[in-house]
Amino acid sequence: MKDLISKLSMLFAALSLAFVACDKDPVEEPQPEPGPEPQPEVELTITSDAQERVPFEGGEVVITYTLSGESDTLPEASCEAEWISNIEVASGTITLSVAENESYEERTTRVKILFNDKEHGVEIIQDPEPQPVPPVDETKTYNYTMATAERDTKF
Repeated sequence: MKDLISKLSMLFAALSLAFVACDKDPVEEPQPEPGPEPQPEVELTITSDAQERVPFEGGEVVITYTLSGESDTLPEASCEAEWISNIEVASGTITLSVAENESYEERTTRVKILFNDKEHGVEIIQDPEPQPVPPVDETKTYNYTMATAERDTKF
């Protein structure tokens, strides 16, 4: 019996060690490394006038802008009018060419400027070509007859 008690004691001791040995330390989840602070969104501000007036002869127009922070991208600029061409975007400026207006009517278009999914615009207004003045032939003599209440008078 002594043997049995001794064997049972050993068995209980082995089992208790097995249960204690099976306890695992809690596993810590890996924490993500902190990244850089999120930067505020860069905003575009048009610094030139909202309307640019161009003479009928046409020419170059420069639209100026600023960004509220650092950006690796430039704005995109476009215009649907066929008389606007050579749109070039650089840091702080948008340059475009306006063709001569050969009509006697003023024309207007809008240059669309897109940056960070926000649209801005500048209106381009071009003066009409001046109406031609008919020439006066100073070598001719003109006779006018004017009717008055008293009588016909020649000038």
